[in-house]
Amino acid sequence: MENNKKERRRGIVRVRGGFSDITGISPRNNTIQLEEFDDDTRTKISNKLYEIFEITFDYQDKFSYAANQDYSNAFCKALYNDVFCQRNNLNGAYGYDWRRVFEEIHKVVEEAPYNEVLDIVEYICRWVASLNYGRDDHIELVSDFVVHRFLF
Repeated sequence: MENNKKERRRGIVRVRGGFSDITGISPRNNTIQLEEFDDDTRTKISNKLYEIFEITFDYQDKFSYAANQDYSNAFCKALYNDVFCQRNNLNGAYGYDWRRVFEEIHKVVEEAPYNEVLDIVEYICRWVASLNYGRDDHIELVSDFVVHRFLF
């Protein structure tokens, strides 16, 4: 006899501490990830890095667009040179779009081995923290990310 039930979809809502997690219907991974990241953690890492970049490169209240573009250019050049080890022969006036470069970062976070994800996260956090232009929200965001977010 043919099964007329619709095939259930894979869950798309995942809330740590939510109903499904608490009741054990669909518990969230709560193991410290020391050798591999699960998909949820990789997504959270990517989202948090994007948030750090928005604060760093698009913060409009205290910095001009030119200063933000300078930071963006310096970061993108450094990333290509130091992390991706790619030739970078573009002239100094070239304006990098950090969002476009972020797609390459996102690909690393989604697909690379555990250690390479941590390599790029550490590089980015050190680079951003080195700016240290006196914004507590910025430093707190980077510190929170480095210390806690990517482990759980």
